[in-house]
Amino acid sequence: PAIFRDIPASEARRFSGAFSLAAVGTGLVIVNNGLFVYARSVQRPAFLNGVLLVSGLFNFLVTLIALRAGAGLYAIAYGVLARSALQTVASLVFLTRELAAGLAPHFRFDHSIFREAARLMPATLAGGLAFAALNQTELLILNLAVGAVAAASFLAIRRAAELVRALTDTLAVSSYASFAHLVSSPERGQAGKVLDELSDLRLGATTVLLAPYLAVNSSFIAVWLKGEVLPNGTLTILVAAQSLVVGGGFLVNYLFRASGAVAEGSLLVAGEAILRIAAMYILCREFGPVGIPIGALATSTPAWIYT
Repeated sequence: PAIFRDIPASEARRFSGAFSLAAVGTGLVIVNNGLFVYARSVQRPAFLNGVLLVSGLFNFLVTLIALRAGAGLYAIAYGVLARSALQTVASLVFLTRELAAGLAPHFRFDHSIFREAARLMPATLAGGLAFAALNQTELLILNLAVGAVAAASFLAIRRAAELVRALTDTLAVSSYASFAHLVSSPERGQAGKVLDELSDLRLGATTVLLAPYLAVNSSFIAVWLKGEVLPNGTLTILVAAQSLVVGGGFLVNYLFRASGAVAEGSLLVAGEAILRIAAMYILCREFGPVGIPIGALATSTPAWIYT
Protein backbone atom coordinates (compact mmCIF):
# COMPACT_ATOMS: atom_id res chain seq x y z
CA PRO A 1 0.00 0.00 0.00
CA ALA A 2 1.10 3.52 -0.75
CA ILE A 3 1.01 4.64 2.88
CA PHE A 4 3.97 2.39 3.67
CA ARG A 5 6.26 4.92 2.11
CA ASP A 6 9.58 3.98 3.73
CA ILE A 7 9.55 0.29 2.74
CA PRO A 8 12.36 -0.56 0.28
CA ALA A 9 11.11 -1.48 -3.18
CA SER A 10 12.58 -4.97 -2.84
CA GLU A 11 10.39 -5.61 0.20
CA ALA A 12 7.26 -3.76 -0.89
CA ARG A 13 5.52 -6.76 -2.47
CA ARG A 14 6.29 -8.99 0.52
CA PHE A 15 5.06 -6.34 2.94
CA SER A 16 1.88 -5.79 0.92
CA GLY A 17 1.19 -9.54 0.85
CA ALA A 18 1.62 -9.85 4.62
CA PHE A 19 -0.64 -6.83 5.14
CA SER A 20 -3.35 -8.30 2.89
CA LEU A 21 -3.22 -11.67 4.65
CA ALA A 22 -3.50 -10.00 8.05
CA ALA A 23 -6.47 -7.98 6.74
CA VAL A 24 -8.28 -11.22 5.88
CA GLY A 25 -7.69 -12.49 9.40
CA THR A 26 -8.89 -9.21 10.87
CA GLY A 27 -12.05 -9.41 8.76
CA LEU A 28 -12.82 -12.85 10.17
CA VAL A 29 -12.34 -11.51 13.70
CA ILE A 30 -14.86 -8.75 12.97
CA VAL A 31 -17.39 -11.30 11.71
CA ASN A 32 -16.87 -13.40 14.83
CA ASN A 33 -17.56 -10.39 17.04
CA GLY A 34 -21.23 -10.76 16.13
CA LEU A 35 -21.33 -14.23 17.66
CA PHE A 36 -19.38 -13.01 20.69
CA VAL A 37 -22.05 -10.36 21.25
CA TYR A 38 -24.68 -13.08 21.16
CA ALA A 39 -22.69 -15.17 23.68
CA ARG A 40 -22.49 -12.16 25.97
CA SER A 41 -26.21 -11.41 25.65
CA VAL A 42 -27.16 -14.95 26.72
CA GLN A 43 -24.52 -14.81 29.46
CA ARG A 44 -22.00 -17.38 28.30
CA PRO A 45 -18.82 -15.80 29.74
CA ALA A 46 -17.01 -19.14 29.85
CA PHE A 47 -17.22 -19.38 26.07
CA LEU A 48 -16.00 -15.83 25.61
CA ASN A 49 -13.10 -16.18 28.03
CA GLY A 50 -12.02 -19.55 26.72
CA VAL A 51 -12.01 -18.55 23.06
CA LEU A 52 -10.30 -15.20 23.61
CA LEU A 53 -7.64 -16.70 25.87
CA VAL A 54 -6.82 -19.72 23.71
CA SER A 55 -6.88 -17.76 20.44
CA GLY A 56 -4.58 -15.11 21.90
CA LEU A 57 -2.08 -17.74 22.99
CA PHE A 58 -2.39 -19.48 19.61
CA ASN A 59 -1.70 -16.20 17.83
CA PHE A 60 1.47 -15.66 19.86
CA LEU A 61 2.74 -19.22 19.39
CA VAL A 62 2.11 -19.29 15.62
CA THR A 63 3.89 -15.94 15.22
CA LEU A 64 6.84 -17.14 17.28
CA ILE A 65 7.17 -20.44 15.38
CA ALA A 66 6.86 -18.71 12.00
CA LEU A 67 9.48 -16.12 12.92
CA ARG A 68 11.90 -18.80 14.03
CA ALA A 69 11.25 -20.58 10.72
CA GLY A 70 12.26 -17.44 8.79
CA ALA A 71 8.83 -16.20 7.68
CA GLY A 72 9.67 -12.58 8.49
CA LEU A 73 6.74 -10.17 8.35
CA TYR A 74 4.45 -12.96 7.22
CA ALA A 75 4.80 -14.43 10.73
CA ILE A 76 2.62 -11.65 12.14
CA ALA A 77 -0.01 -12.23 9.43
CA TYR A 78 0.06 -15.98 10.06
CA GLY A 79 -0.57 -15.36 13.76
CA VAL A 80 -3.56 -13.11 13.07
CA LEU A 81 -4.98 -15.59 10.56
CA ALA A 82 -4.51 -18.51 12.97
CA ARG A 83 -6.32 -16.62 15.74
CA SER A 84 -9.23 -15.72 13.47
CA ALA A 85 -9.51 -19.27 12.12
CA LEU A 86 -9.64 -20.70 15.64
CA GLN A 87 -12.29 -18.16 16.66
CA THR A 88 -14.34 -18.97 13.56
CA VAL A 89 -14.33 -22.71 14.28
CA ALA A 90 -15.20 -22.14 17.95
CA SER A 91 -18.02 -19.73 17.05
CA LEU A 92 -19.56 -22.14 14.55
CA VAL A 93 -19.43 -24.98 17.08
CA PHE A 94 -21.01 -22.73 19.71
CA LEU A 95 -23.79 -21.57 17.39
CA THR A 96 -24.51 -25.12 16.21
CA ARG A 97 -24.82 -26.37 19.79
CA GLU A 98 -27.08 -23.47 20.76
CA LEU A 99 -29.44 -24.12 17.84
CA ALA A 100 -29.42 -27.85 18.51
CA ALA A 101 -30.44 -27.13 22.11
CA GLY A 102 -33.70 -25.67 20.80
CA LEU A 103 -32.90 -21.98 21.19
CA ALA A 104 -34.40 -20.85 17.87
CA PRO A 105 -38.09 -21.09 18.96
CA HIS A 106 -37.41 -18.62 21.79
CA PHE A 107 -36.43 -15.77 19.49
CA ARG A 108 -39.10 -13.07 19.27
CA PHE A 109 -39.43 -9.43 18.25
CA ASP A 110 -40.37 -7.08 21.09
CA HIS A 111 -41.22 -3.50 20.05
CA SER A 112 -40.45 -1.93 23.42
CA ILE A 113 -37.03 -3.63 23.65
CA PHE A 114 -36.27 -2.70 20.04
CA ARG A 115 -37.10 0.98 20.71
CA GLU A 116 -34.85 0.96 23.78
CA ALA A 117 -32.04 -0.61 21.77
CA ALA A 118 -32.52 1.93 18.97
CA ARG A 119 -32.30 4.78 21.49
CA LEU A 120 -28.99 3.47 22.82
CA MET A 121 -27.58 2.47 19.44
CA PRO A 122 -25.95 5.81 18.47
CA ALA A 123 -24.01 5.95 21.75
CA THR A 124 -23.06 2.28 21.71
CA LEU A 125 -22.02 2.53 18.06
CA ALA A 126 -19.80 5.50 18.87
CA GLY A 127 -18.33 3.60 21.82
CA GLY A 128 -17.76 0.47 19.75
CA LEU A 129 -16.05 2.37 16.95
CA ALA A 130 -13.98 4.28 19.48
CA PHE A 131 -12.88 1.07 21.23
CA ALA A 132 -11.84 -0.40 17.88
CA ALA A 133 -9.94 2.78 17.04
CA LEU A 134 -8.15 2.75 20.39
CA ASN A 135 -6.92 -0.78 19.79
CA GLN A 136 -6.19 -0.65 16.06
CA THR A 137 -4.82 2.80 15.22
CA GLU A 138 -1.51 2.77 17.11
CA LEU A 139 0.44 1.13 14.30
CA LEU A 140 -1.22 3.35 11.69
CA ILE A 141 -0.29 6.44 13.70
CA LEU A 142 3.30 5.22 14.01
CA ASN A 143 3.48 4.54 10.28
CA LEU A 144 2.13 7.97 9.38
CA ALA A 145 4.21 9.85 11.96
CA VAL A 146 7.48 7.90 11.94
CA GLY A 147 7.42 5.13 9.31
CA ALA A 148 6.52 1.50 8.72
CA VAL A 149 9.85 0.17 10.00
CA ALA A 150 9.27 1.85 13.37
CA ALA A 151 5.71 0.49 13.43
CA ALA A 152 6.93 -3.08 12.84
CA SER A 153 9.57 -2.69 15.56
CA PHE A 154 6.99 -1.36 18.01
CA LEU A 155 4.69 -4.30 17.24
CA ALA A 156 7.48 -6.75 18.08
CA ILE A 157 8.34 -5.00 21.34
CA ARG A 158 4.75 -4.90 22.62
CA ARG A 159 3.73 -8.41 21.46
CA ALA A 160 4.13 -10.09 24.88
CA ALA A 161 2.43 -7.13 26.62
CA GLU A 162 -0.59 -7.64 24.36
CA LEU A 163 -0.84 -11.20 25.61
CA VAL A 164 -0.77 -9.97 29.22
CA ARG A 165 -3.54 -7.49 28.42
CA ALA A 166 -5.64 -10.20 26.75
CA LEU A 167 -5.28 -12.48 29.77
CA THR A 168 -6.20 -9.85 32.35
CA ASP A 169 -9.09 -8.44 30.29
CA THR A 170 -10.87 -11.77 30.72
CA LEU A 171 -11.55 -10.65 34.30
CA ALA A 172 -13.76 -7.83 33.01
CA VAL A 173 -15.53 -10.01 30.44
CA SER A 174 -16.25 -12.76 32.97
CA SER A 175 -17.55 -10.26 35.56
CA TYR A 176 -19.96 -8.36 33.32
CA ALA A 177 -23.07 -10.52 33.75
CA SER A 178 -22.67 -11.12 37.47
CA PHE A 179 -21.95 -7.43 38.13
CA ALA A 180 -25.06 -6.43 36.16
CA HIS A 181 -27.12 -8.81 38.31
CA LEU A 182 -25.55 -7.41 41.48
CA VAL A 183 -26.38 -3.75 40.77
CA SER A 184 -29.99 -4.68 39.99
CA SER A 185 -30.43 -6.77 43.14
CA PRO A 186 -31.15 -5.78 46.75
CA GLU A 187 -27.39 -6.21 47.37
CA ARG A 188 -26.45 -3.39 45.01
CA GLY A 189 -24.89 -1.48 47.90
CA GLN A 190 -22.01 -3.97 47.70
CA ALA A 191 -21.22 -3.02 44.08
CA GLY A 192 -18.56 -0.49 45.05
CA LYS A 193 -16.78 -3.00 47.26
CA VAL A 194 -16.90 -5.66 44.56
CA LEU A 195 -15.52 -3.20 41.99
CA ASP A 196 -12.62 -2.37 44.31
CA GLU A 197 -11.90 -6.07 44.82
CA LEU A 198 -11.96 -6.75 41.07
CA SER A 199 -9.70 -3.76 40.42
CA ASP A 200 -7.22 -4.95 43.05
CA LEU A 201 -7.30 -8.47 41.62
CA ARG A 202 -6.62 -7.20 38.13
CA LEU A 203 -3.85 -4.89 39.36
CA GLY A 204 -2.14 -7.74 41.17
CA ALA A 205 -2.45 -10.18 38.28
CA THR A 206 -1.20 -7.62 35.75
CA THR A 207 1.78 -6.71 37.92
CA VAL A 208 2.77 -10.35 38.31
CA LEU A 209 2.46 -11.04 34.58
CA LEU A 210 4.29 -7.86 33.54
CA ALA A 211 7.27 -8.56 35.82
CA PRO A 212 8.80 -11.23 33.53
CA TYR A 213 7.93 -9.09 30.49
CA LEU A 214 10.00 -6.24 31.92
CA ALA A 215 12.80 -8.58 32.95
CA VAL A 216 13.34 -10.53 29.74
CA ASN A 217 11.61 -8.73 26.86
CA SER A 218 14.71 -6.88 25.66
CA SER A 219 16.80 -10.06 25.60
CA PHE A 220 13.89 -11.96 24.07
CA ILE A 221 13.55 -9.41 21.24
CA ALA A 222 17.30 -9.51 20.55
CA VAL A 223 17.33 -13.31 20.26
CA TRP A 224 13.89 -13.66 18.66
CA LEU A 225 14.50 -11.22 15.80
CA LYS A 226 18.27 -11.75 15.56
CA GLY A 227 19.16 -8.08 15.90
CA GLU A 228 16.74 -6.88 13.21
CA VAL A 229 14.81 -4.94 15.88
CA LEU A 230 16.88 -3.23 18.55
CA PRO A 231 15.51 -3.58 22.11
CA ASN A 232 14.33 -0.35 23.73
CA GLY A 233 14.23 -0.49 27.53
CA THR A 234 12.39 2.81 27.94
CA LEU A 235 9.73 1.83 25.42
CA THR A 236 9.32 -1.56 27.12
CA ILE A 237 8.69 0.10 30.49
CA LEU A 238 6.20 2.56 28.99
CA VAL A 239 4.35 -0.22 27.14
CA ALA A 240 4.06 -2.16 30.41
CA ALA A 241 2.68 0.93 32.16
CA GLN A 242 0.22 1.42 29.29
CA SER A 243 -1.02 -2.15 29.66
CA LEU A 244 -1.52 -1.64 33.39
CA VAL A 245 -3.37 1.68 33.18
CA VAL A 246 -5.39 1.16 29.98
CA GLY A 247 -6.51 -2.27 31.18
CA GLY A 248 -7.60 -0.82 34.52
CA GLY A 249 -9.62 1.84 32.76
CA PHE A 250 -11.21 -0.77 30.52
CA LEU A 251 -12.34 -2.81 33.54
CA VAL A 252 -13.92 0.18 35.27
CA ASN A 253 -15.67 1.45 32.14
CA TYR A 254 -16.87 -2.03 31.21
CA LEU A 255 -18.48 -2.58 34.60
CA PHE A 256 -19.80 0.99 34.60
CA ARG A 257 -21.78 0.06 31.49
CA ALA A 258 -22.82 -3.22 33.12
CA SER A 259 -24.41 -1.17 35.91
CA GLY A 260 -26.85 0.33 33.41
CA ALA A 261 -24.93 3.40 32.21
CA VAL A 262 -24.57 1.99 28.70
CA ALA A 263 -24.85 5.30 26.84
CA GLU A 264 -22.72 7.25 29.33
CA GLY A 265 -19.95 4.67 29.35
CA SER A 266 -19.92 4.43 25.55
CA LEU A 267 -19.70 8.20 25.14
CA LEU A 268 -16.83 8.31 27.64
CA VAL A 269 -14.93 5.78 25.52
CA ALA A 270 -15.63 7.85 22.39
CA GLY A 271 -14.34 11.03 24.03
CA GLU A 272 -11.25 9.25 25.31
CA ALA A 273 -10.55 7.83 21.84
CA ILE A 274 -10.58 11.25 20.20
CA LEU A 275 -8.21 12.71 22.79
CA ARG A 276 -5.89 9.68 22.84
CA ILE A 277 -5.50 9.39 19.08
CA ALA A 278 -4.73 13.11 18.81
CA ALA A 279 -2.24 12.93 21.70
CA MET A 280 -0.48 9.86 20.31
CA TYR A 281 -0.08 11.40 16.86
CA ILE A 282 1.29 14.68 18.18
CA LEU A 283 3.67 12.96 20.61
CA CYS A 284 4.86 10.48 17.95
CA ARG A 285 5.75 13.33 15.64
CA GLU A 286 7.83 14.88 18.42
CA PHE A 287 9.32 11.90 20.28
CA GLY A 288 8.95 8.84 18.05
CA PRO A 289 7.49 5.47 19.16
CA VAL A 290 7.48 6.37 22.87
CA GLY A 291 4.73 8.85 22.02
CA ILE A 292 2.25 5.96 21.72
CA PRO A 293 2.36 4.78 25.36
CA ILE A 294 2.86 8.31 26.68
CA GLY A 295 -0.23 9.52 24.83
CA ALA A 296 -2.22 6.53 26.08
CA LEU A 297 -1.13 7.12 29.68
CA ALA A 298 -1.87 10.85 29.49
CA THR A 299 -5.47 10.27 28.40
CA SER A 300 -6.35 6.92 30.00
CA THR A 301 -5.31 7.88 33.52
CA PRO A 302 -7.79 10.80 33.90
CA ALA A 303 -10.49 8.79 32.09
CA TRP A 304 -9.99 5.91 34.56
CA ILE A 305 -10.17 8.24 37.55
CA TYR A 306 -13.24 10.08 36.21
CA THR A 307 -15.13 6.87 35.43
